[in-house]
Amino acid sequence: VWESDSLRMQALWEHIGDAFRSEAGFLTRIGYHRAFQKVDYYYRSENAWGRFVSPGVYVDQYIDPSSGLTERIAGGNTYWEFGGRIYVFPEIEHRRELVDETWLDGMRYEVSAGVSTLRWLSVSGSALVTDTPIRDASLRPGDAPTNGRFVAQTASLTLQPTPAFDLTLSHSSSRLREFAGGPTLDQQDLWRVRAQYFVTRTVD
Repeated sequence: VWESDSLRMQALWEHIGDAFRSEAGFLTRIGYHRAFQKVDYYYRSENAWGRFVSPGVYVDQYIDPSSGLTERIAGGNTYWEFGGRIYVFPEIEHRRELVDETWLDGMRYEVSAGVSTLRWLSVSGSALVTDTPIRDASLRPGDAPTNGRFVAQTASLTLQPTPAFDLTLSHSSSRLREFAGGPTLDQQDLWRVRAQYFVTRTVD
């Protein structure tokens, strides 16, 4: 990583071996090399329309040691912070992935936003629309690999009446469709409630 007041450049090389155990589910694949590069620009001002703006572009590649490139992601995003503790974070990606010897191209669009203008209340949410390969052959409309359409939304509200206590209510909803506007293959709706109380003690 190289960083200055207005620019950051970063590069990552990662290798996961074939013998790595990934049953926990945090990694969806093993036996690959990954190459990631990203450039971000920083803009700061006292204007309410843009206290902090950070556009960035990146390329992410997954390489199989025996067969070569298996996935490439090219994208861009912008973190935009307004006066009054309001932010928005849009992101767009083009994805190209090799699935069962077939290259699938797709797009991914996501936007996140949040407001915390009041000390005791913050609200945030996100919306995601992406093309995603249907890996289970039994769910495909035909024999050849194809992209489905995945749509997800999240919303969260946090109350913090005291510095030591906060209460968060959140909801997430997702749908996987055979194609845009097509039959639903899978859906999930989830509510969460979380309460936290922090106990502090002076240690001499």
